[in-house]
Amino acid sequence: MILSSRRWSRKTPLIALFVVLPLAFDMGYFAKGLLPDVGDPAAVPEVDVIAVLTGGQGRLREALTFLNQNKGHHLFVSGTDPRSQLLDILKANNFESLSEELRSRILLGDASRNTVENALEVRKVVEDLKARSVLLVTSTYHMRRARVLIENELAKDPAREVRIFSYPVESPNFERLRWWRTFTGWRILFSEYLKSWSLRWT
Repeated sequence: MILSSRRWSRKTPLIALFVVLPLAFDMGYFAKGLLPDVGDPAAVPEVDVIAVLTGGQGRLREALTFLNQNKGHHLFVSGTDPRSQLLDILKANNFESLSEELRSRILLGDASRNTVENALEVRKVVEDLKARSVLLVTSTYHMRRARVLIENELAKDPAREVRIFSYPVESPNFERLRWWRTFTGWRILFSEYLKSWSLRWT
């Protein structure tokens, strides 16, 4: 029994090495693909719906800017607090002077609390508006998973072809080129890594 225990203790570092190394390489590969270039405002096309997912700093302000530039016929804000009013959202993003005509084109979605539910909300709005094009606005670290989930939802209606354009926003809490210097950066990386496991082979 003692001999068996000693053999196991010698094998433990080797087993750990074979587990930790592939995991580290996989996470490094994941981190590299997690960070698309920040969106270029000049390259944003005109679309039927601008869909912004709440939860990251800077996302809503960018989406409102595009609406103000008439880049989208409608702006859909997914994941809002049910207690929030449109005026509160506009004030928080320095857009309280937005015209009434543009305000009438903003739709608030308060039925989602995570990205999976965001995708369901976006699909419903696309169907209701009979939209053919969507500009997805979310953080750089969130874009890949959000886009896959939304694409999967929209694919459930093969008769409707919807083009999705991405606009990744660099949120202040996750600097694309220096995320690894902060605890928040590592926390976001691990969170996205774990949440993305079910989508790895989608």
